[in-house]
Amino acid sequence: MYDFLQSTVILETEFPALKSMTVVHSTAGRHPTEDSTLSSLMSISKKSMPKLEKFCLCGFNSAVIGHLTRTHSWSPNIKHLVLCSSSGMSVLDGWRLGPADILSILSQNPQLSSFHAAVTLNSDYRIYGLLQLSDSVFNLPSLLHLNLQFMVPPNDALHAHPDPDMHHLFKCISCPSLKTLSVAYAGVPSLTEVPFLPWLSDPKVSRIDKLRELNLSISMTPTALTECLILLPSSLRVLEIVDLGQIDVDSTGTMFGHTVRDSHLDLLTRNDSQDNSHLDVCPNLKIFRLIISRFLVSTCLTPRASDSDVSETQLKRKKNMGVSRAVLQRFIDSRTQSTGNGTRKARTIRECEVLLSPTSSTYYKLDSP
Repeated sequence: MYDFLQSTVILETEFPALKSMTVVHSTAGRHPTEDSTLSSLMSISKKSMPKLEKFCLCGFNSAVIGHLTRTHSWSPNIKHLVLCSSSGMSVLDGWRLGPADILSILSQNPQLSSFHAAVTLNSDYRIYGLLQLSDSVFNLPSLLHLNLQFMVPPNDALHAHPDPDMHHLFKCISCPSLKTLSVAYAGVPSLTEVPFLPWLSDPKVSRIDKLRELNLSISMTPTALTECLILLPSSLRVLEIVDLGQIDVDSTGTMFGHTVRDSHLDLLTRNDSQDNSHLDVCPNLKIFRLIISRFLVSTCLTPRASDSDVSETQLKRKKNMGVSRAVLQRFIDSRTQSTGNGTRKARTIRECEVLLSPTSSTYYKLDSP
């Protein structure tokens, strides 16, 4: 790979029809000059790859990060940018991108229509401490799809509070055309509010009123999910939630349990009555998916030997169950019944799936009316 990149840079080889490029860069055994070679390739891409639209970079180095964060529209035709690790989105390799790096990259590339990145929290380079970042709101009018996976370094796994830069990142960008949002965070303690809450509630930040799909894989409290659901725009069509549970550690021990409860399905249940006190949450929802993490399946549903040594009150505190089949069925029924068209059935939802484990799931796929 290094020889190819070096020859491409030295010879200024042109790829006039190239539209997509993926570079996997590993820190293990890399050539001493490879750091600058990759960034040099990126700097000439505007000329050598004029039709390049998608760039996927797996693995980073200091020169590449510097080029991405400081170069405005380094390849203006690029619409899709993916920044992950060389071993996938879950394990970081080599240099890491913090929230401030991500904000700088986005601010330099307002032409992007999709952006996927693995973001390392608790970075030394912070948004909050930089006036040029924290006091600005960068407009991304073309961004339609955003996928951010927030990751905590192993040595920082037991921080008392989540990194506030996760929230600052969303406060500093405006995505008025956003259609798909995917956010992941599996840190401890669980979040007390979703990091993109300003996009739903802050009048100083542009709302995401065109959002059609939301994918959440966040360790958060039930209250945080409730607040998020209530504020979601009516444009939403697809909602997928991976229930990682809530995990909190305090002086009395560890509390864990489901994030998604019956109360959340009750919020999503349509009410045909004239009761104005009932919120109409996600009225245009077409697809709903709930995936229960393997951790919750094993700890909250499987009896453990240690459970016999704790009181009933302590056990209830440690095991907070998720949704019940009866409430799930009521949610499905409310989304498939008539909403006032006489005897005609108007199905407003097309698909519902609740995955409890690889061998146990509930799946509904409804035909169009």
